[in-house]
Amino acid sequence: TKLFVVTFKSAQRKANPRIGCFQPAEFTEFWFEVQADDMRWDVSLRFSDFVKFDGMLRKIFSPDELHGLPSLPSKTVFSRNDSPAIIAARRVQLEQYLNSLGESKALMRSGLVRDLLDFPDEDPPQQPPGALLVCRTCRAPLQGGWADTGLCAVCGRRPGL
Repeated sequence: TKLFVVTFKSAQRKANPRIGCFQPAEFTEFWFEVQADDMRWDVSLRFSDFVKFDGMLRKIFSPDELHGLPSLPSKTVFSRNDSPAIIAARRVQLEQYLNSLGESKALMRSGLVRDLLDFPDEDPPQQPPGALLVCRTCRAPLQGGWADTGLCAVCGRRPGL
């Protein structure tokens, strides 16, 4: 079950404000549209953001929890990474990578994906006294603690009640 869908929008070359000995003068900014439930928003990510994020995931989660997560495109260390062919190949692979993140309940529960994709903040719904609330996505009863995190403990999504 996909919790969100990511679609590539554009790639733009930008001047690097952190230029230094090992920093390139320019970088590519990839723009994606994220759709979750009835919300849509844009997020921009550099390839280096993906590399850091993927490295963090592979340290925190087991291979079983990351099953189905594709590898990132290879880094271009000593060659130019701004050729249209490299950017086009990367954009396809990065879109596939982002879309695969929503298929892992463990990743979604961690909040790391929500941070990477800059999910909009929502106030969790208020629970009326004595009411049994059910997650709109997976229909699981919402248990104690969900109001603190704003996430369903079963599917990792916002209940959206």
